[in-house]
Amino acid sequence: MLDIPTEETVSTTPAALPERHHEVFQGKKGQEVKEEGRRRVVVAWNKTPDAQRALDYYLDRVIRNDDHVFILTILPYNAPPSTTSEWSDAVFEAVGAEDPDLRELLSLRAAALKLANEQARRVKEKGVQATVHIAHGDVAAILPQLVEYHHAEMCILGRRKLNLSLWHKWTAGRVSTAVMARTNSSALIVKS
Repeated sequence: MLDIPTEETVSTTPAALPERHHEVFQGKKGQEVKEEGRRRVVVAWNKTPDAQRALDYYLDRVIRNDDHVFILTILPYNAPPSTTSEWSDAVFEAVGAEDPDLRELLSLRAAALKLANEQARRVKEKGVQATVHIAHGDVAAILPQLVEYHHAEMCILGRRKLNLSLWHKWTAGRVSTAVMARTNSSALIVKS
């Protein structure tokens, strides 16, 4: 299942971040990278054109040799309340085999992991270290937590086009606003 070598693979939820549900983490943690003296850059990525533009912008204009990029994908699907962070992957997957909701979650997570690993490979081809982190939950709630967890100095986000309905215009910027308000990281919003 894991198609790129990693320093560490963890599938737990740290106690400091209770809103996050069962996640996959491949690579180094932000604290380790901070101790190495590398610049920590989070790229919020999913397979939307906006997120792809954000990653391309980083690779074309922002990249530095001393960077460590955290490719964060947050799936908008929560684990059922019965799933706790103390469960091992084996138990989680065994229960998932019987529960259609958990099967769907595992399927979404596996697909997201494959796609994020492809993006990590692009980053590594430029000579920069990369970590893949897949989590589940509300993006505006979870992304700021992950930015802080990885001690990111910069968070790069894609911005959707604003030719939307009045409701979408009113709620546009919810994720970028959450990152700016609840983290110590600089935010770079790449417009489409």
